[in-house]
Amino acid sequence: MSNLGSRESDFLSTLAGKGKNIFMVSESVEFWGSAHNARIAVHRLLRKGWLKRIEKGKYLIVPFEAGK
Repeated sequence: MSNLGSRESDFLSTLAGKGKNIFMVSESVEFWGSAHNARIAVHRLLRKGWLKRIEKGKYLIVPFEAGK
């Protein structure tokens, strides 16, 4: 897994604080400020290995404990 930026870390911490390990992109729009920014952020987190796609628009946060 690649390093997280501070905003990405805040995003994942926010979801974890709400007890979410699965989320919809639409739920992340408020955090990122727009649907466009949310999609870019999710794509970046996918590429870095912090998220796994479950189905279109639905993602699983990969637990830190899972390692590489």
